[in-house]
Amino acid sequence: MASLEKRGRSFRVVFRLQGVKYSRSLGVTNARAAQMALLRLQDDLERLERGAISPPPGIDLLDFLFPRDRSELVSSDRMGGGPLSPSSAEQLTLAALFAE
Repeated sequence: MASLEKRGRSFRVVFRLQGVKYSRSLGVTNARAAQMALLRLQDDLERLERGAISPPPGIDLLDFLFPRDRSELVSSDRMGGGPLSPSSAEQLTLAALFAE
């Protein structure tokens, strides 16, 4: 379970995972934005506990849960794999799709 704390004008989130207490500043002063971040975190924590997602090797848990740019971690990263590279993904055009 995670909770929000207001420190001064900004919000931080506090949670426990496997008996370890974590906290991280959300860097926001808007209560609605903080609540949305809390909901995202609670969803991620639930999926972590079920084993549906895991941090990629070498990535700190807090960096995984709170990336500076959420687009840094594509869904394949969050499933424990690496990002898809253009060379490894087959390009499919609309014409090729209709030809199949």
